[in-house]
Amino acid sequence: MPKFACISIDSQGQRIESRNEAASIPELSSFLRTRGLTPVSIKEVKPEAFSSQVMRELSSFLQASRIKAMEVAVFFRQLATMLEAGVNLSECLDSLSSQTENQRFALLLRQIREYVAWGRKFSQALSEYPRIFPSLVTEMIAVGEEAGSLDEITSE
Repeated sequence: MPKFACISIDSQGQRIESRNEAASIPELSSFLRTRGLTPVSIKEVKPEAFSSQVMRELSSFLQASRIKAMEVAVFFRQLATMLEAGVNLSECLDSLSSQTENQRFALLLRQIREYVAWGRKFSQALSEYPRIFPSLVTEMIAVGEEAGSLDEITSE
């Protein structure tokens, strides 16, 4: 099924960017309208540039790299602050990846942002890197996502 990059406006006039799968542009447009969104732009996105083999190698590289627990703790503290300020998750991940000094951690954050942009839950994206984000962390994030309190969970 084709993937599309969408820009929509919600009922409060806020711009929403998303990536969705649909059989066609009209089908996706109809779907967005049922969710209370007004489509502004819908463009088909080409398949991901990396093959699954390259992605597996990248994942191994990232997990084998030295990302310190303190860096992860600082990331969650900064993420919580940004979420509490009303910044959406994708923008948080963009900003934090560009501010992170450890290039391997920055690359990992950009990859997580891509997973989220393609519609995966944040907790699912984190669970791809179990050596960096233990299952307890991903489970807490999943609870926060379900409860709508991701900002509170990330601050703990």
